[in-house]
Amino acid sequence: MASSAGQLLLMSVAILGSAGCFASDTIIPNSAISGSRTVVSTGGNFELGFFRPAGDSNTASSSDGSNHYYVGIWYKKAVSPCTPVWVANRAAPVSDPASSQLAVAVDGNLVLTNEVGELVWSSNVVISGSSSNGTVAVLLDSGNLVLRRDDGEVLWQSAEHPTDTWLPGVRLGMNKITGHVQALTCWRSSSDPVPGVYSLGIDPNGTSQFFTYWNTTVSWSSGEWNDNIFAGVPEMTSHYFYNFEFVSNANASYFDYSLQDPTVISRFVLDVSGQVRQLIWVPSANEWMIIWAEPHQLCDVYAVCGAFCCFDLFVIVSNEHVSHLGACR
Repeated sequence: MASSAGQLLLMSVAILGSAGCFASDTIIPNSAISGSRTVVSTGGNFELGFFRPAGDSNTASSSDGSNHYYVGIWYKKAVSPCTPVWVANRAAPVSDPASSQLAVAVDGNLVLTNEVGELVWSSNVVISGSSSNGTVAVLLDSGNLVLRRDDGEVLWQSAEHPTDTWLPGVRLGMNKITGHVQALTCWRSSSDPVPGVYSLGIDPNGTSQFFTYWNTTVSWSSGEWNDNIFAGVPEMTSHYFYNFEFVSNANASYFDYSLQDPTVISRFVLDVSGQVRQLIWVPSANEWMIIWAEPHQLCDVYAVCGAFCCFDLFVIVSNEHVSHLGACR
C-alpha cells in the first residue's frame, strides 16, 4: 500500500493521457512520462524515458525476481545498441515503468514516483511561487535535461549532476561560491548503474588537475593543466576532434570540451574499472572506438587486481580496437 506522502505526491501530479498535448522534447505539468512513452530532443539526438540496463539478468533483477528500471537519457539516432549517458534514479530503481511516472509536480520540481506512488527521485530545488505553472522540463540536443520557467530561467539541469558520462559542453569542476561539485561516478557494474567505488573530480585543494578516487583514496591524477593539455595525458595532443578548455576564476574551476565537427558523436566515460576513457562513435563500424584511456594499465588503478596482475590497455587506437560500454534494453 502506498504511503500517505506518496499518495499525496501522486495526486499532486496531474496526468493527461493524450501524447499530443505537449511538445515531443518537453514534459509539462499536466503530462507525464510512463511506460514506453519518451521525449526526444528537437533534432533527434537524445531520448529520455524508462530503460532496463542490458547484461546479466541476475544483476538487472532484484532478489524477489522483479526487474529494475531506470529513468535515463540515451542517444536516439546513429548509436546502437542503446547507450545511456545519464541516469536519474541510480540507486532507486522501479519495478514497473507502466505504473511509474516522471512528471512536473505542483511545486515545480521534476519527480519520479514508483509503482505504488512513492517518491524515488526529485530534482529537489526550491522554486519560488505557489505553483508549477510555467515550469517545464526540456530535453536539449546536447543531451542536457533542463527544468526551466517559461521565461527561460533555468532552475535545474542534468548537466550539473552527471553520472558516469561526460558529454561535450558539460562542465566538470567546482562552483567556488556554492561548493557544488560536478564529478563523475562509475556504475557498480556494466549492468548496474548504482554508484560504484570510483569517481572523477577536480582537485578540491585548488590545483588544475583531476583525480580519480577509489572511495576516498586517490588512484590516478591527470597532472596539471599547461594551457594545452593535462601533463599526465599526452594523448590529448594526438587528435584534432576536440577543443579543450580549463577555466579557473573567483567563481569556479572547471574543465570542458567541444567538438570541432558537430556531426561527430563522442563522450568521456568513467569505466567500472576506474579508467577514464574518451570514445568516438564510428558509423562505418557501428561501434565505439577508444581514443585514449587513463591509466594505461589496469594495475595502475587502485584495487583493480592483485600484486602480480597487470594488463596493458591500448591507448591511441585504430579501427580494430572498439569498446562496448553501458548498453540498455
